[in-house]
Amino acid sequence: MTLPETRAERHFARFRQSEDPRDLAAVFDLTAPELMRVAVYLVRDEQTAEDLLQETFLTAIERRESFHGGRALLP
Repeated sequence: MTLPETRAERHFARFRQSEDPRDLAAVFDLTAPELMRVAVYLVRDEQTAEDLLQETFLTAIERRESFHGGRALLP
């Protein structure tokens, strides 16, 4: 069974195809608050959590071709 695609996943798919920074910005806007909450919970330090969030998006940019559609962008 395939999960319905979220707005963030649609934007990320478009970013992977076109490399349009507006699509990446939309992914950030849609996912960063939840990712930040998780990061703060894990490291208990807001500055370190911000660094982790930034690293997460850098990794997503660098490895965008290895992302498999059909899997959730956010677990």
